[in-house]
Amino acid sequence: MVEQNNKSIIVTRPGVKQVFTEEEIYKENYAPFSMMGEINRGKEKNKMDIFDKLFNVSKGAYRVFLTIKTQSSSDYNLATLQDLHDLEENQMKVFRRCIAELRKAGLVVRAKNRDPQVKVQRHTYMINPHYLKCWKYTKAKELWSLYNR
Repeated sequence: MVEQNNKSIIVTRPGVKQVFTEEEIYKENYAPFSMMGEINRGKEKNKMDIFDKLFNVSKGAYRVFLTIKTQSSSDYNLATLQDLHDLEENQMKVFRRCIAELRKAGLVVRAKNRDPQVKVQRHTYMINPHYLKCWKYTKAKELWSLYNR
């Protein structure tokens, strides 16, 4: 017998009762990241998904996005870039330009210390959860709207 709660699924057999949380079931069946976004269907040409957004940014911005993606947590799409203090002044300027380009494209935003549940350090960036789905998607959407003001 299978019962479903708000956040868990209960499976009972004679003498056995197992409780699975939504996150456990999700982790078993899906990859840590899922691409999302509005898909172009029909005659509407103005809807863009993550591939369209990445196609429209420069090669440098694309590389910065990949760096952020590979270092980001699968819970909230947050990445703290530790090696930025080693960059020279010119490299830091290029990095800032790339971040500005990604922000303008709506792919990345700099995280701020506005939520006590999520610890944010210097040089912490968040990938838009509307384009790259993470485990704690609803909380990530709240953080995105909080950071993107």
